[in-house]
Amino acid sequence: MAHKDQEQSKNTSTKKKVNESSKSAAKEASHAAAADKDAKQNEKLEAREQSELKRKPVALRVGDHYHYTLSSYDPVAVTVHVPSVGDVDVEFMMENMAHANHTTLAKIDDAWVEKNLEGLKTVEDFKKAMRAQAEHLNAHYTEDQKTGAVLEALARRLEQEVPLDEIARYRDQLYQAMKFDAEKQGTTLEHMLSHMGVGEAGLDAMLDERAAQTAGQDAALAAYAEHKKLKVPTEEIPAILHLPPQQGEEVIEQAQKAGQMAQLERTCRNAKAAQLVVGEADVTYSHDTPEQTKAREEHMRGLLQQIRAMDQASVVEGNKEKKDQGNKKDGKKDEGNGKGDGTKPSGFKVV
Repeated sequence: MAHKDQEQSKNTSTKKKVNESSKSAAKEASHAAAADKDAKQNEKLEAREQSELKRKPVALRVGDHYHYTLSSYDPVAVTVHVPSVGDVDVEFMMENMAHANHTTLAKIDDAWVEKNLEGLKTVEDFKKAMRAQAEHLNAHYTEDQKTGAVLEALARRLEQEVPLDEIARYRDQLYQAMKFDAEKQGTTLEHMLSHMGVGEAGLDAMLDERAAQTAGQDAALAAYAEHKKLKVPTEEIPAILHLPPQQGEEVIEQAQKAGQMAQLERTCRNAKAAQLVVGEADVTYSHDTPEQTKAREEHMRGLLQQIRAMDQASVVEGNKEKKDQGNKKDGKKDEGNGKGDGTKPSGFKVV
């Protein structure tokens, strides 16, 4: 009996120790969770403080324009990707040319080339011309990519934020330019965007992004031009704007009458700065990897299939329309001749 009481007492003691151990472990876990929560909260606060410390001050207005500076005025270094020009690219351009001439590449032969493409006589000539054009376009694309990459790298050196009202001004200019381009093409911006599948939200996002990017690049160029003390004599303005002398003089005269000469000079000074910045940049070129070439060619083949499917659908629809028109003509002719048995009158041509 004493042994049983002793065993029971031992079990009770063991349970008590287990409970105390469990409570202690739970307490420690709770403390650890609280400490972890505090640590994460501290990390968030530190990150926010660092972000605020890194936040650039808004540019100050000096006279009638904002003043900017750069962290460095040394040449920028960029890497520019150069796509390759392969057989699929040439085939795509040939198919596009055929499509523009209301035919398909499969139907083009030497006779068609000589009749429709000035200076070319054979399909092989056509292929060589399209390859030369593809390489020419590729060179222009590469140059555009280089300019964009250099200006974007320069903009990252800005030590001030571009004010929101300045970005809004650029946004309005971009919007007006898009409207003007649409009107030149004989349509409206709304119709053009609808045809492209771009909605109001998409347009707003695109304008916001492009305005902020353009404003930042122009601000960086203004800082560079100011630092380098660039000057733009009036006689240089037409050449900088790529205008014939007479047209350039008209632009200058209009700016003077409208009191916008200072703005025109700043625009030209930025253009001159861009030429210098791009010209002195350290540019490295990279080419397609085999994987990139394969992916791009697969994409081009997909586009080719879409063009050919569209052409095929147009042919089917055209044939159907012609058949319907022929049936209507056939019915009218029969009715006019008092015949309902489908007999074709003399001189009827099947369409």
